[in-house]
Amino acid sequence: MKILVAVDSYKGSLDSKSLNNIIKKYIETLGHQVISYDISDGGEGFLDAIMSKKKCQHMQINTTGPFDEKIMASYLLDKNVAYIELSKACGISLIDKDSLNPIKTTTYGLGKLVLDAIDKGASHIMMGIGGSATHDLGLGMMQALGVKFYDKEYEIKQHINGNLLGSITSYDTSILDQRIENISFEMITDVNNPLLGIMGAAYTYAPQKGATNIHMIETLEAHTSHFCVITKEKYHKDYQFLKGSGAAGGFGFGAKVFLDAKISHGIDYMIEFLDIKKDITKCDLMIVGEGKLDKQTLNGKAPFGIAKLAKSMDKKVIGVFGMKDIDVDMSFLDSVYTIVPTYASFQESFDHPKKYILEMIKDIELKK
Repeated sequence: MKILVAVDSYKGSLDSKSLNNIIKKYIETLGHQVISYDISDGGEGFLDAIMSKKKCQHMQINTTGPFDEKIMASYLLDKNVAYIELSKACGISLIDKDSLNPIKTTTYGLGKLVLDAIDKGASHIMMGIGGSATHDLGLGMMQALGVKFYDKEYEIKQHINGNLLGSITSYDTSILDQRIENISFEMITDVNNPLLGIMGAAYTYAPQKGATNIHMIETLEAHTSHFCVITKEKYHKDYQFLKGSGAAGGFGFGAKVFLDAKISHGIDYMIEFLDIKKDITKCDLMIVGEGKLDKQTLNGKAPFGIAKLAKSMDKKVIGVFGMKDIDVDMSFLDSVYTIVPTYASFQESFDHPKKYILEMIKDIELKK
């Protein structure tokens, strides 16, 4: 039997490449032929997925992380196209769980990656924006690219974060406009959320970034709303309801306001880029998955997007996940397997992911 494996990362535990290798190697011992894809819908593993298809230059530079700490971060360069993964410079995986705080984190260091790519001749910037630890609407990055933000008549010199959003009264883009002339930007996002409201960036995603109480969430929402009013009333730009504007702590919104970026749905982009469809036609069975099966999965994340395509071609699809919500709709899959709680507790699965993924895979019924 020919099987296609395309499992996205188990965030904070194992990347897509490692997961797919474990699954592929075991299934091959059973005598099956396996095609595997490093997969990403714009979050962690975006560069790995690009490298699996394209030969690019691997660029590494000194920059700063989400708390302005010194780090090394990388991006890919293919002639005049740069592929940048937001999570490399300001991702949630760079911070200990107990230190997460979207009020204090910034995307400034990400801007240094963009500047380096432009200096090296990139005229088209492709950026995967999932997995962020920030809620600064991308304004930290815009500062690095030359935007000046003001609190009344005073320029804000600190790198913009979730807290400083609430202090901004105006901004000047003259340096940015010169710097990005003739440069196009495309944001690859794994979510379609708007910027504000119960389905927006603060209420939906800030808790997983360290907003541990309602006060923090409401502060971020208020500061975001404040900046929206400024962009709409003073600069006549209103993108708060744009699909994907709430991605990555409002990064989608900021990218549209300042860069006029195109916002693309992550898995749709990746399916086309990797040309997965041609291999689905050849396969008898698909295996998809990610760390958690929940309502966000059904919002068009990698497992759902690939499974939907496979089911349209009458293929059987098996889902393998770290865990799942009790009430989530699983009808897009033929069968579902989870590590937690069947094989391990959450902490055990996090500490020893390879062991428990293998135990789970051994129980899968591989039938057409």
